Amino acid sequence: MPRWGARALGNRVLLIGDSVMASTSQRYGGEMCDALVALGWQAEVDAESGRFVDFGDRVLDERLAAGWDAAVILLGNNYGEDQPTYRRYLEAMVMRLSPQPVVLLTVTEFKPSRAEVNAVIFEMAQKYPNVVMLDWAVVSAADPSITGADGLHLTDPGRSVLAQQVAEVLGTAPTQPGKCLASSFRDDSSATETATPTTVKKSTKTTTTVARATTTPVTDPAATDPAGTDPGTSGSSPGTG
Repeated sequence: MPRWGARALGNRVLLIGDSVMASTSQRYGGEMCDALVALGWQAEVDAESGRFVDFGDRVLDERLAAGWDAAVILLGNNYGEDQPTYRRYLEAMVMRLSPQPVVLLTVTEFKPSRAEVNAVIFEMAQKYPNVVMLDWAVVSAADPSITGADGLHLTDPGRSVLAQQVAEVLGTAPTQPGKCLASSFRDDSSATETATPTTVKKSTKTTTTVARATTTPVTDPAATDPAGTDPGTSGSSPGTG
């Protein structure tokens, strides 16, 4: 698999997502910074529970000007069953971030309609040469221990696996040193379920699984999907997507 971070000119990486990504942030387990800072990345995780694809626009409106050398996006667990709208928002994000390298994660297909989300992500990886796809749908489906009973939210080991997969795709940053940057988006009040925060014991489990990547040359959101959920499966993670 290519180390996509080698295409970057610096070590600042912006990670955008919903509760699945949020569960790896510093306010929960901190797995994402643990994995990326060790490789020299200065990582900012801007992810909140219950967010749809339009959330990415909000993040970029506020944070794009800060300057980023790479980006990672995981949005689509919360989906309004409207593929054209999803495509429009996701493509706009890719275009705003270009020509910097962008990693797009597919979503767990806990509902049949999430295959529509993943089809768009495949399209983006085929269309834009700066985009690579990390097939989280395949990784999570292959190991039931990664997600909880809902088939979506991450377990403690699952958070470590997600972070390690992202680190595997990015590889070592082209410049050093690494740093965990403060999150600008950390409001989980939009979750449709409320989890009671507890002290998180960080998982020490790592994985050697390699996600499948595609490197071929390579906005009104729909109504809220009450099934869309995110962060974790225990009280130590955000409640829903």
